[in-house]
Amino acid sequence: MVAGENQQPENGGVYVQTISIIDAKDHVDEQVRIGAWLTNKRSSGKIAFLQLRDGSAYFQGVVLKNNVSPEVFALAKGLKQETSLYVTGTIHADERSHFGYELRLMTSRLSVKVRTTRLRPRSTERTF
Repeated sequence: MVAGENQQPENGGVYVQTISIIDAKDHVDEQVRIGAWLTNKRSSGKIAFLQLRDGSAYFQGVVLKNNVSPEVFALAKGLKQETSLYVTGTIHADERSHFGYELRLMTSRLSVKVRTTRLRPRSTERTF
């Protein structure tokens, strides 16, 4: 497979297609990559649920402690709201999910983009 503009090498050079969340239904049982923001998260013991959004829809990513490295699991549990990240995993249909589908992360990496923005008052605002 030749790398296209929507494909990225993952896990030993295998190319994985980057998709929008709205297109997840067309990629069931396929490994994909999604760029998103973290809306919310919750975890309990050996599982972390990441609520993701990308401008097209909302989605749930599931991180199972036994399927990823300890570093990735710790990173997933420690993510802050509105963190931008890329997640790679397999899409599964799941009737229990509010979204109808979920992304099971089965990669040894979780790409996180950290961007700090300093908020400054506008020149028209009064400072106290």
